Amino acid sequence: MRKMRKMSIIKKIVICMFTGLTVLGCSKDETIKFCEGVDNDGNGVRCGRKFTTGDITGVINTNKPFEAESLIFKIIRIENNSKIIEKTINLKVEKDKNKANAALPFYNGGNYKVELFKQDELFAEGSIEIIDTL
Repeated sequence: MRKMRKMSIIKKIVICMFTGLTVLGCSKDETIKFCEGVDNDGNGVRCGRKFTTGDITGVINTNKPFEAESLIFKIIRIENNSKIIEKTINLKVEKDKNKANAALPFYNGGNYKVELFKQDELFAEGSIEIIDTL
């Protein structure tokens, strides 16, 4: 009886570990940085997760080349557990590059999620809070 109970506990631990590793393996390696601008090398300047309304620079810097001719930013406002797509921005990039940035408009206060797609695949994402100063 004790052996069966120990085996059951071990099975549960193994299943939990496997599930955890699977979730970690499926998470996005890339994130979008939100910055007030970029320097001459394309690196973000004054980056963070909380800004006032206006245009914020979305900066993406990957480990591998994009291998695509364009990336698509989706700006999604999170409101009362609803997701509202406010804007979609198509950004032309060079296939062999691994750095890009785009001006992202945030003119309403609130919490946002920004998703970046390469073709139809979610490539990177990030969250940002916008404070309305009016």
